[in-house]
Amino acid sequence: MYKTILFDMDGTLIESNDLVLDIYQSLVKLHPPKVSLKSIPVADVLAKGYPEVLEMLYGKKRSDLIEEIYRIHSELAVNHLKLYPNTLDILESLKSRGIKLYIITSELRKIAIAELTGLSIFHFFEDIIAFEDVSRPKPDPEGIIKLITTKKLNKKEMMFVGDSISDAKAAKDAGILSIYMNWHKDASKMIYFDKTFHAFDELCSFTYDYEPVLTLKMKPNKPFKIVQFTDLHLMNDMKDLKTKGLIKKMIAEHKPDFIVFTGDQTMSKDSPKLYKDLGAYMGQFKTPWSFIFGNHDTDEGIAYETLIEQIKDANYLSYKPGNPKYGYSNYFIEVKDKKLTKGLLFMMDSHVDAFYIIDQKPTWGYGSLKDEQLLWMDSVVNQYHLPFEKVPSSLMFCHIPPYEFKSVTPEQKQDYIGSYHETPCTPPIPNHMMEILSKKNSCKGIFVGHDHYNDYAFYHNQVLLAYGRVSGYYDYGPKGFKKGCRVIELNHDGEINTYVSIL
Repeated sequence: MYKTILFDMDGTLIESNDLVLDIYQSLVKLHPPKVSLKSIPVADVLAKGYPEVLEMLYGKKRSDLIEEIYRIHSELAVNHLKLYPNTLDILESLKSRGIKLYIITSELRKIAIAELTGLSIFHFFEDIIAFEDVSRPKPDPEGIIKLITTKKLNKKEMMFVGDSISDAKAAKDAGILSIYMNWHKDASKMIYFDKTFHAFDELCSFTYDYEPVLTLKMKPNKPFKIVQFTDLHLMNDMKDLKTKGLIKKMIAEHKPDFIVFTGDQTMSKDSPKLYKDLGAYMGQFKTPWSFIFGNHDTDEGIAYETLIEQIKDANYLSYKPGNPKYGYSNYFIEVKDKKLTKGLLFMMDSHVDAFYIIDQKPTWGYGSLKDEQLLWMDSVVNQYHLPFEKVPSSLMFCHIPPYEFKSVTPEQKQDYIGSYHETPCTPPIPNHMMEILSKKNSCKGIFVGHDHYNDYAFYHNQVLLAYGRVSGYYDYGPKGFKKGCRVIELNHDGEINTYVSIL
């Protein structure tokens, strides 16, 4: 997760460009320079500190004019300065989430403090690195590196938010993520930054996606135990009682540390009520639990937001929708052994369906994980990949099986364990999942539902692909297939064991 955000000040938090230009206009009228102000690119005038620009204008350092700049600034600032939209809200939100905030600015310290104080945001920041605090200002990374070393910050958990190319270069050379706040819709700078946002709400959402929804602790000398239920297909009928009875018995038998429902909790016009009832039912077990959506939860035209509203306040539920570009259930949970993160449990929305281009024709198929989701997962894992420490094991939970579940056939009995009674209903073509997951070698297993008569598991590229055991009593095929759950054990060494349990 991102624990530290460095902000540039002028042009990022504070709308001060007009003020800075007016200060220079006033100054050169009173003290004619050797070089015309108009001959210096506006971007340089705005990005560089006053001492640097004074040297460009007058051909030498003019510390005597600094006092003049202070005087002009005090006269003009009141009528010029204002915060960019939602600045106060974003700083309050980030601070309340425990994120430490710093300022890295080419502004003079006296002016920086005056502006931050006058706009009532000075108190949000742990420290300020101003022009006088470094020997080499931006684009040199000296200021950032100074903060990293003195505050003992982790580069993987940091970002620098700015608006100029010098900000981007400083962040890059310091080895941290760079964010471009493109308030003025200047696309020419985007190539220099890692990411671009046009509003602070986007920045807030981005950082939120990298925070675990929950942190759980492993017990000494015991594996962390997960119970996976899938495809409940609650229908608001008598079968629901049998399904809930199964849930209760399996939880009592296995005593899990965490419970996950991998989609198709419902398939009914009564889904909002059924979601609310499921949330209320799960509270009795006093065990952390989560869910992801399947392809049937929103049947009958019911909106995801409606279902979320019904269940979001359920006791012991750990859930958040995640980035709306990726669906409605994309988030992760930390599993720690003392202070070390040993596991990351990723909930991933596999969507409902999509059209794929096959033989140059759009072809319908079941939904699939988007590359952007998988890259998000990879970048989350990367933040935990510290030097001299083993990368934590990650487990992925989604509803629709990825294309790779077709890598074995029913006849290859030596290659899989479990029941293989129906053709996997996967997307029609593969994506870049295995390629992306192989970058960190973190993913130990992918656990799915969707196909009620499969619970087989096998290894593909050193990743366990495993169906859960159908837990609901809605049957679309042969009767008599026993219901149950899958149990997954994450060991202290990061390896996993798993088995199916049937009622």
